[in-house]
Amino acid sequence: PLLTPEVLQALAALETDAARDTFFDRHPEFVEDATVTGLAEAVRDRIRIDVHQAAALADAALLVARRLASPSASAWALRAKANTRWHLHELREAVELFEQAAQRFE
Repeated sequence: PLLTPEVLQALAALETDAARDTFFDRHPEFVEDATVTGLAEAVRDRIRIDVHQAAALADAALLVARRLASPSASAWALRAKANTRWHLHELREAVELFEQAAQRFE
């Protein structure tokens, strides 16, 4: 399924992992690798506009990656999360997340 602007906006508005879990329970068609890479791209696009919405999208990507148990999806999601932490000036966490992502990309 396509990550439409409406779907991205809905995911960006979800503030908790429980809310994101509920979303993906109701929409299992989004639990796939393409969703994770699409969310990672959306994080890059949104990060300079609203870093908190970008962080919510990164958290959604991580949740999907965990459900998939895919190293590649985890790498994309961790990198997206690292980018949000970097823009929030949480540099130590960002570096740790970048390192975890790099390990999974190898």
